[in-house]
Amino acid sequence: MNYYALMAYIALLGRSIWATLNTYYAMLLETDYRPELVWLLVESNYEDKLTSLGEGFEIISMGFDFQPTIRSKTIPTGSIAETGPIIRKLHDELQSNYKTALDITSARKAAVAGALLATSNAKPDHIYYLEIDSLEETNKPYVMIPFQRQKLHDLRAETRRPLN
Repeated sequence: MNYYALMAYIALLGRSIWATLNTYYAMLLETDYRPELVWLLVESNYEDKLTSLGEGFEIISMGFDFQPTIRSKTIPTGSIAETGPIIRKLHDELQSNYKTALDITSARKAAVAGALLATSNAKPDHIYYLEIDSLEETNKPYVMIPFQRQKLHDLRAETRRPLN
């Protein structure tokens, strides 16, 4: 299989479903990245949010006229040492057949650190983070939050740029 023929998206869910859904929406709106496969990784403390998150990803994808396969996995809460290898294994399995994207927006620090450290050599093609200037009134859909308050970052692309 051609490495760039297929795309996969790994979303790390922490406390906020809206942050994860809004990053996905922003990524679809602002890029041409359309994953065939979505992995939702949720810390065990937030496992009860997984059904709603999966439904949100399905609805948003339908709005962009495609339907990825959505899978999920529970990861340990608050453990860099346990989370990193799980994410690395998943990323390594995907990387042989997929262009990969990692969303770190709503994940808690231990999950983000574990993911970034574990994939530092594997290098996901995209690392998305949706910056928002305030937490006030952010528990709503992306399009209901003023666009000037939000900025989608692809940290992988931004760190490839030469320093001026």
